[in-house]
Amino acid sequence: MLFATTNEPTTLAAGILSSVTSPKFNSPFEPKNESKLFFFQPNPLDNDSPTVFLIDDDTSVRKSLQMILNVGSFHVKPFESATTFLEQYDPRNRGCILTDVRMPGMDGLQLLARLAEIHCTLPIIVLTGHADVRMAVSAMQSGAFDFLEKPTDPNLLRSKVDVALKHDASNAETKQEQAEIELLINSLTTREHEVMQLLISSKTPKIIGKILGTAQSTIRIQRQSILKKMQADNVSDLIRMLGRAGRLED
Repeated sequence: MLFATTNEPTTLAAGILSSVTSPKFNSPFEPKNESKLFFFQPNPLDNDSPTVFLIDDDTSVRKSLQMILNVGSFHVKPFESATTFLEQYDPRNRGCILTDVRMPGMDGLQLLARLAEIHCTLPIIVLTGHADVRMAVSAMQSGAFDFLEKPTDPNLLRSKVDVALKHDASNAETKQEQAEIELLINSLTTREHEVMQLLISSKTPKIIGKILGTAQSTIRIQRQSILKKMQADNVSDLIRMLGRAGRLED
C-alpha cells in the first residue's frame, strides 16, 4: 500500500487512471500487464519552471505519485533511478526532489551524499518505509528537507511538496539578491573597500583618516562614493546589504 486513506477516494490513483485508460484497468497497485499501463509523457526540463524531480525505481509507484502531484498542478519530471537523474541534473533547475530511499544501485541516502558533494541546493523530500525511524533520521542528518512515510497521504504529499517549492523559490530570490550585491561590491575601488570595512566597524571619518593616513574630507568624499555605488542610503543600509550577501567580517 502506497497511499493512506484520506477524504479523497481511497482509489485516487485508480480513479484518475480510469478516466484516461481502458475501464479494465482498475488500480496501479495490482500486478498488471505492463502494456496496459498508461504512460505519462515526461515533461521536458525547463530551467525556469519549478519542477518536482520524482525518483523511484518502481514504475507503478512512480506513475501513481506523478498522478497525485498532477492533481495539484505540479510540474513533474520522473526518473527511474538516482543515476538517471544525476545524468540529467542541471544546477540551474528550480524545484524540489522527491525520492524513494530504498532503490537498487544508488539508493536515496547515497543520492543525498552525492547531491551534497555537487552543492545541489534543491530541497529533497525522502520517502521511507512505514516506521523506518532509523532511515528517516539518517535522511535528515544527510541533508534531506523533509521525509514522508509510506503509506502516504496524498494531501500531505502535495502539501510538503508545495512547502519545498516555496523554500526553493525563496532560496533563489536570496541568491539573486546576493549576486546583485556582489556586483555592487565589485564596483568599488581597493581604497573604497578599505574605507567601507572601517565604516561598518563604526569608525568615524576622522578616525578612518588617521588609520589610512588620509584627510578627513577625503574620507567623507569616499564615504559618499561608497554609498552611491552600493545604492545605500546610509551606513546602516550598507551593513544590512553586506549581511544579506554574507560579506560581514567577524
